Amino acid sequence: PSEQGVASGMASTTLNIGNAIGMAFLIFIANSGIAGQSGGSLLAAQAAGVRTAMYLAAAGMIIGGAAALFLPRKK
Repeated sequence: PSEQGVASGMASTTLNIGNAIGMAFLIFIANSGIAGQSGGSLLAAQAAGVRTAMYLAAAGMIIGGAAALFLPRKK
């Protein structure tokens, strides 16, 4: 009980760092194909990148949900 504040702070910090790294990765994926593009091809490349990033985020959520359901639990 005397170290709950420290544990909560560490958990919050880890969560925020994970969110920042995950967001940076998804933004990198979304913008990876736009170099040298302009006009309509730029819009198409951005749309394709955002779609890919969303598919990766959805896959991560599905894998995380499956892991939460199927990992062993304490009884």
